Amino acid sequence: MPNHKAYGLSRSPTYTSWRAMIGRCHNPNHTNFKKYGQRGIVVDPRWRSFSNFLADMGSRPPGHTLDRINSDGNYEPGNCRWATATEQAKARRALRQFSTAELEAELLRRKS
Repeated sequence: MPNHKAYGLSRSPTYTSWRAMIGRCHNPNHTNFKKYGQRGIVVDPRWRSFSNFLADMGSRPPGHTLDRINSDGNYEPGNCRWATATEQAKARRALRQFSTAELEAELLRRKS
């Protein structure tokens, strides 16, 4: 891996997000590995390089964090965005409503 410290990037919010993404997907000792890597969620091989990740995603805007559009998908181009906490909460809420509707439909089907 290139020395990003030489470029002053190691303390940037973008680099911090990138390192956290790599850790939770590929380091079994990471606190959140069970929620990501153990579930099979991986980082696109191209994104194992910070410079490629930065080229594809751009710098992290203030007030944003890295978000996967499909929460069961990998960290890869087309499935990631910089999102605010509000945007992420709306996505989670929509997912919960969909899951609840599916559950209710299944329960009704079983009662029939």
